[in-house]
Amino acid sequence: MAFSPYPITAKNGQQLRVRYLTPEDGDLLVDFVVRLSPQTRYQRFHVSMESASMEEIRRRLPPFLDVDQVDSVALLALHDGPKGERVVAVARFRRLPGAAEAENAVVVRDDWHRQGVGSALMEQLILAARARGVVRFTAMIQAGNRAVHQMLKAVNIRYTSHIEHGEDYIVMYLEEAAL
Repeated sequence: MAFSPYPITAKNGQQLRVRYLTPEDGDLLVDFVVRLSPQTRYQRFHVSMESASMEEIRRRLPPFLDVDQVDSVALLALHDGPKGERVVAVARFRRLPGAAEAENAVVVRDDWHRQGVGSALMEQLILAARARGVVRFTAMIQAGNRAVHQMLKAVNIRYTSHIEHGEDYIVMYLEEAAL
């Protein structure tokens, strides 16, 4: 079963192109991370990157570009603007080779929050994961990050959640998602 990404229409009416991330997308990802607010960067990476230089961001980039489209998959939502194409959201999962469970993450650029982009991209990531035999996602988020719970409710996926050591451990059941 194959999955091909498809465009998203944001609540603001703008059309976003969705495609798989490739190892050649380093400049797009650096531009994306630079455009995230310090709070969004902290929520995504769990470390303060407020004063991170471009060199530091580039140094941390290689693991995020390590995708094989089987066990490590990432989707980009892209918008054409006056200065060219820019990433507005990234959704990804990574699993041990062939495993049925994968860790996932979604991050949306701050100026695109509350436009339905995160939930729409998450739906596509679920479809891509199912096509590869993944039945569960896990995620560790900071306790109090209500936006993630709102996104999961918008996707209409069953999940469990418990807080441990200041982090919210979430398990999402993909086979039960009514997409």
